[in-house]
Amino acid sequence: MSMLGPQWTDRRVLDAYAGSGAFGFEAISRGAASVHFVEQNGRTTTQLRETATELGLEAQVSVHRGDAPKVLEQLALPHEWFDVLFFDPPYGTTEWENVLRLCTPLMGAESVVVVEHAPTEMLPDTVEGLVLSDRRRYGSSAISVYQPMKRTEANA
Repeated sequence: MSMLGPQWTDRRVLDAYAGSGAFGFEAISRGAASVHFVEQNGRTTTQLRETATELGLEAQVSVHRGDAPKVLEQLALPHEWFDVLFFDPPYGTTEWENVLRLCTPLMGAESVVVVEHAPTEMLPDTVEGLVLSDRRRYGSSAISVYQPMKRTEANA
């Protein structure tokens, strides 16, 4: 979170592979306007909804149950968009290029995609409209940050 800066007010956040929802709930506590959680496990989605209710955040939280790539495709249809798209899947996920490609229609010019992954996993430097802008290692985790390519980069 600190890597993304102190300003969270009014940000729209996607927390995919949400698990406990720690990232999304922390974003709201820092001022994010809304969070869409994506989680495949039914019991976990129920817990996310219950936590949102207990915290009085029902109006700010949407919970989507399903496979992340499918939910991303569904969110693109009504043209949802997000300032921060956060992904923390089980390490060893092999669908990165597909997942990253699906992010582009959900982003504005200043949006970022943040991926937590194993340090041994090397994500691509570019994927259809996205360019890697930062990669850091924190112990047994790594964080890769993508931003939309500028028109000149995409045309190069």
